[in-house]
Amino acid sequence: MLHLPAVAQSDSTKREGRKIRYYNNFLSGALIGGSGQEKTSFSFATTHGIRVKRLSVGLGVEYDSYGPWKVVPLFATASVDVVRLKSSAFFVQGVGGYSPAHYTQSENRGYSFVDGGGGVMTSALAGYRFSAEKFSMYISGGYRYQQNDFTYADQFYSYTDFYYEPPHYSVKEKMERFVIQLGFGWH
Repeated sequence: MLHLPAVAQSDSTKREGRKIRYYNNFLSGALIGGSGQEKTSFSFATTHGIRVKRLSVGLGVEYDSYGPWKVVPLFATASVDVVRLKSSAFFVQGVGGYSPAHYTQSENRGYSFVDGGGGVMTSALAGYRFSAEKFSMYISGGYRYQQNDFTYADQFYSYTDFYYEPPHYSVKEKMERFVIQLGFGWH
């Protein structure tokens, strides 16, 4: 019987003092601000990522309501634990992504139809994360900015010749809100 030595590769995800962990969270909250009837609306998000010591990075998807506009941003996020208290931490977080937007009330603002919609989304947050075993609770608050670029036709434009279309207008709209979120997750 022939005996040969065995060679194996060590685990590259664990290094002494550097432990990489997977995390995910589900957050819901309120978008506060704006004008008119849309002063308060809602937001739902989920994020999945990795955490190394005090730094975490992840990818996520969100659903936000800005009155008649509904947006679904795909985003990347980076978070740093500023102060740790045993299994809890105060953190700051930056979020950035892109979102298509959908206009749900064509009778408002005199739009006969809306083309496109959406743009860049950014957010800066501060919060607190309480962890126990493999479960975490989150509370955070901050500022959210959503760019919305769209084109619309004026439904009140009167014309007598059927060969002409009503004029189209391009709009660059800024939707800025304060955001408060509560949620839970696993790590």
